[in-house]
Amino acid sequence: MRRNYVIAAMLASGLAFAQDPVKAPEAQAQLEVFDGVDKLDGVGPIFIDGKETTIWSEDFGSGIPSGWTNTGFTGTGAPSSNALWEYRGPNTNPDNTVGSRGQFSGINNNPPTNQPINSPTAANGFVIFDSDYLDNGGTPNFGSGASPAPHIGTLESGVINLANDPDVIIEFFSYFRTFGSRHFVAFSTDGGTTYPDSIQIAPSVGINDATPRDHRTLANVSSIIGGQSNVRIKFIYEGLNNNGTVDDGYYFWMLDDVAIKTAPHTLFSFERFEVQPGEFAPAYDVLADNPEVYYNFFGGGMIGPAKYGTSTLRENRGIAFDANVRNIGKSPQTNVKLEVEVYRGGSLETTLSTPPVSLLPSMDIAPFSVLTTSFWTPTQKGIYACVFKVSSDSLSLADNSSDNLNEQPDTIFITISDDSWGHDFRRFNNTIGTAQLGDDGSAIAVRYEVVEGVRDQAIGAFLGISTNMQPGGLVEFKLYRNLDLQTGMPPIASGSKTISAADVTNGFVEVDFYDPATNSGHADMEYPSSNPVTALPDSAFWLVAEFFSNSGANPILVRNDRTTEPPLQALMYISDQNTWFSRYTASRNFARPHLRLQTCSSTDACNLSVDRIETNHNIKFFPNPTSGRIMLDFTEAKGQDARITLTDMNGKVVLVEDARTVAGAQHQMDLGRMASGMYIMTIEFGGKKSTYKVSVEK
Repeated sequence: MRRNYVIAAMLASGLAFAQDPVKAPEAQAQLEVFDGVDKLDGVGPIFIDGKETTIWSEDFGSGIPSGWTNTGFTGTGAPSSNALWEYRGPNTNPDNTVGSRGQFSGINNNPPTNQPINSPTAANGFVIFDSDYLDNGGTPNFGSGASPAPHIGTLESGVINLANDPDVIIEFFSYFRTFGSRHFVAFSTDGGTTYPDSIQIAPSVGINDATPRDHRTLANVSSIIGGQSNVRIKFIYEGLNNNGTVDDGYYFWMLDDVAIKTAPHTLFSFERFEVQPGEFAPAYDVLADNPEVYYNFFGGGMIGPAKYGTSTLRENRGIAFDANVRNIGKSPQTNVKLEVEVYRGGSLETTLSTPPVSLLPSMDIAPFSVLTTSFWTPTQKGIYACVFKVSSDSLSLADNSSDNLNEQPDTIFITISDDSWGHDFRRFNNTIGTAQLGDDGSAIAVRYEVVEGVRDQAIGAFLGISTNMQPGGLVEFKLYRNLDLQTGMPPIASGSKTISAADVTNGFVEVDFYDPATNSGHADMEYPSSNPVTALPDSAFWLVAEFFSNSGANPILVRNDRTTEPPLQALMYISDQNTWFSRYTASRNFARPHLRLQTCSSTDACNLSVDRIETNHNIKFFPNPTSGRIMLDFTEAKGQDARITLTDMNGKVVLVEDARTVAGAQHQMDLGRMASGMYIMTIEFGGKKSTYKVSVEK
């Protein structure tokens, strides 16, 4: 019964999966408990050359200063003494080690994820407008707190004299997560009587998304407050949304280290670009050298192509990069370029550059249409860190080094391996699963398009899950040809797995495909030279993961990657609405789920797998490649001692261990001291021997 559930629903909903139009609406986003990583791409880094002088600053080291005004309002604009900003310092309760106290921001998660801002002087304190806590008081009951949402909180500075400073920038650090709130800094030149000008902070961060904890805002405000003697600035948390419901606003905004500085001559930022009214290009993006696919999400036309942040060498596509760069310095800039440095294993692999923009005046923007690099294709396995930078005649690459290569907002990661293929970019920002989509029979699907001329075999599937969930739920994986899914044909491969405690600890569920009719788990995937049904070759496959949580007793939480715009190559099935959806409205809550194919080359060797040389036992091991730790799963209940021998490619024995072959038990090996490279792992027990290839990549 379960195996026909999703197919029947697809047909009932009228969903077409070929190059015919796909009619998949957008779902309304819902408030969610935060259990992911709080870094989100979409707000660009700053590039600067030269020193700026601080004119005025406030680091909240002694609380909210005298002379500042802290004012709250209800959603209708009535004064509210409870809707106020709060100071967190070393001696307050809670202190500056605690972020939001609200039910949905993370304090009630296990483990808690209510982290504070990561500003330069966070150790001496910061301020927060805790909308989540103000609404619910840290309980699951909406509106039970001191100031039910929607609400507005303003924090206004004292008077700042800039009469002798015509060229100025404002700088501050903030951290926010939003459901329906917006975040502004407004400017007055008449001592606070009027505030005619304002800028919105990180407008690209959508519903249920968060900025990095150390998000830096740096804006040229010379034309607004430069040369003025009676300046005040006001930070405004606006917890209002278009529909006026009680849960508008949410979740929090933290603020620290505010400064007015002299504007440097050279200063750039990445910004969203409005292509047409209401349609924005991201601040910077990854491009893929794939065919575009026709969908009908926005009235028809070509969209795509699919972007695979995780890929095999066989299915590897060329990649390129683009960005929108604004000159926010006080001087015109010449020969402005986007330059992307690509690192593999910490070493610079290549640098991709765009043609230069000969002249970029102050406050002008060079859009992605002129700042796009050429395509480049990785030729070796590994993890590639792609770091976005800007250069000009006044700013060299050496003078604007990246924040670092550890998942900062200016870095996109591309993973190339032997057998893993997925849309995600290795980041885990939030989860989506049965709590949002439905307890039993809900699903997600991801589209895979084979490279022309390549033949592959699908041998299994991989699903990333949150380590905060409980085991016991069931996941059924099914792989369909593109046209077969539309017409109701059975999957070409399938497998199911009840999530174990070990799966939760490891953060993923893995299954081998198996077809009892053919006694084989391998499914052929190839790119045919032509197709009489459509103008484009039907080279696409859909991997479906269907969820059963035992009526909600064992919820399933799937890792999701929100670092780039949703590719419209993934779908989610909300079971109680009997409908597939392409995304959530104005949200990346469902963007790039960690649902990957495990594949190998379609050759005779594939019948043993690229990792399995001689298999006489039912053994799984992961991850492969590994940077150190590897887990062995003995699915045969032999209760015998196994001898594990690791040799290098020259036949030298480098490690010998013993393990117990008990069903459901796992043996962990530490290969951290091994040099990067390929090794042969031999496992012997019960008079039989199995041999595998293991790759160590550091």
